[in-house]
Amino acid sequence: MGRRKNVTIDDDEYSMPQDDLAEPPPPSPSEGPEKENRVAPKKSKKGGKAQRNADKGDDAVEPQKPAVADDALLAVEGAAEDEDAILYRFFIKPTMEAVPDENDGLGKTDGKGKKHKGKHDKDKPWDDPSIDHWKIEKFDSSWNDGGMLEVSSFSTLFPQYREKYLQEVWPMVKSALKEHGIACELNLVEGSMTVSTTRKTRDPYIIIKARDLIKLLSRSVPAPQAIKILNDDMNCDIIKIGSLVRNKERFVKRRERLLGPNLSTLKAIEILTGCYVLVQGNTVAAMGLFKGLKQVRRIVEDCIQNVQHPVYHIKTLLMNESLPRIQH
Repeated sequence: MGRRKNVTIDDDEYSMPQDDLAEPPPPSPSEGPEKENRVAPKKSKKGGKAQRNADKGDDAVEPQKPAVADDALLAVEGAAEDEDAILYRFFIKPTMEAVPDENDGLGKTDGKGKKHKGKHDKDKPWDDPSIDHWKIEKFDSSWNDGGMLEVSSFSTLFPQYREKYLQEVWPMVKSALKEHGIACELNLVEGSMTVSTTRKTRDPYIIIKARDLIKLLSRSVPAPQAIKILNDDMNCDIIKIGSLVRNKERFVKRRERLLGPNLSTLKAIEILTGCYVLVQGNTVAAMGLFKGLKQVRRIVEDCIQNVQHPVYHIKTLLMNESLPRIQH
């Protein structure tokens, strides 16, 4: 810093450097041209190379720098791409562009990547939309000409109050089972019913249906209704409710709740589920499709266990039936 000089402005003192206040000295005549050359503005770069070449002459051309190799440029671009783009560029795209021959059995690909059907992509006969794959076909005896190799039998007991009724309807039951090649026996001494296969039996599952038939007869289901279980599209479920409640009085009240006044609740359940329901003693027998049987079991168990009243289940089923109608 230079020396400071005290300057008084409106009686206020400010200290300012002397160098800032001093006037610059005039340039000497000897230093004038050199200084002008030093501070002369630089020439613009634009057109400088051409101008220098023109000054040197037409034959003198400045050598250019070598251009960057194409391979190095590709390498730089490839490094900037992510992994997925590299995989698609070098592996997936060449595979998609390859078109095999028609005789190879492989599907062709067009420009959009869609695959044409080859000889292995032909329509199958079971792909017809008119075929219902969920339909249960009736059993044909020609499917099992050899018959059964072993004898299978099932037996069940029945209560004493059913003895008289079973004696009356047994000829009807025997003739229905004879059509399917099943032998049946009613033993009044032991109080049991027995069904078994014979040499004429062709359907291997009919013995299971015959077992369900005698179970339904022992649970007070009428014989004409019980014989329907032999059809392929009919199933049954026997729900045991005696062990769900310990107190007998509560059990009786909840069982009456399931029936309703004048059997109105039971009829509503049968209509909404599409099942035949019979409440007898400590069991509830139901016949119908699997979907309806599942609903009946839930309603019965919730009622006996005091989880939910059957009326609320009926309201839920009504809402589920009315919703599709409203949507359409």
